[in-house]
Amino acid sequence: MLMLVTTVVVLVIISTTVVISGVSVSNNFKKQEFAIELSYVQDAVNNYKAVNNSYPLLSNSYTVDITGSSVANQFAVEPKTSNEVTLYEIDMQKLGNIETKYGHKNNNNDAYAVSQSTGIVYYMAGINVSGKLYYTLNDELKDLIDYTGIMGNVENKDGIIFYPSTKNWSNSVVNSTVYIPTSYTVNSVQANGTSISITSTSNGYYVYNITNITDPSNSKACNYTVVVSYKKNNISYTQNYSVSNVDVTSPIFEISDVITVEENSLNKDSVKYIKINKASDDLSGIKYIKYETENISATDAPTYFSSNGVPVQNDIVEIPAGIKNITIYVEDNAGNNVVNNITI
Repeated sequence: MLMLVTTVVVLVIISTTVVISGVSVSNNFKKQEFAIELSYVQDAVNNYKAVNNSYPLLSNSYTVDITGSSVANQFAVEPKTSNEVTLYEIDMQKLGNIETKYGHKNNNNDAYAVSQSTGIVYYMAGINVSGKLYYTLNDELKDLIDYTGIMGNVENKDGIIFYPSTKNWSNSVVNSTVYIPTSYTVNSVQANGTSISITSTSNGYYVYNITNITDPSNSKACNYTVVVSYKKNNISYTQNYSVSNVDVTSPIFEISDVITVEENSLNKDSVKYIKINKASDDLSGIKYIKYETENISATDAPTYFSSNGVPVQNDIVEIPAGIKNITIYVEDNAGNNVVNNITI
């Protein structure tokens, strides 16, 4: 009888241990699954913002009152009004084909939202694991999945992450950062033949910041290629990444002489106009051509024409009666421009 009781007690202890261990594994998996999904949504929102310069939002907003809340630290970096944080629901369709377990409006708060101030993504319903609520990628969840927090458009080649400061056209220096797994042996990192030194290490990556790459002949921003030479499992490899969205040249165009067209042969009313010829840009393409019936200086033109001026239609600029001065303004997608002041 004593042996039987002892055996039963041991079995109870073993069973209890297995149950506790199973719950722990299940909870850890739930946290990891949520953290991975949230990181995908966060990266997708970052990419959308980098390309469109806006967040993918629906009209719904959420107000979170964190007064006395046990999760207030998860909203610590957000601006607050009367201890309330305002977040905006994400339009998941704009993020493309992302399969998610959460955020399907099974209840009012089953949605992903983003802060327009910080860009941080939150799951409004939160998930409860062992009595603890998780709304966003706090440090615990980031460490669980080794999240790097890289923002914007990235390109991953064999585990090496290339991250440019912008993928949009630019007429200034485009910096980039290269993240190389610390499990690799780095032989060299070069940009346009110049060696780049390691900046730091972060979450299992060597970090190389590539900044201020300019053309030696004129000190202007230029396109460049990053070449990473490394060893993985004692086998040598190279990976290349090109920054090709830099355009520092101004667009070009020609202007015809003033052309007069007789509209009515009886009263000799006429229309005067000039024609824009051979407008082109070698890299980023022309953003717009505008004009104004007054002199706008080259210094003031970019600011003025960003929200003013008349768009040129069919390459024709009609000259109203009595007008003596016209400014033609052409800007490319990188922000380069050319101004031509014409005296009629």
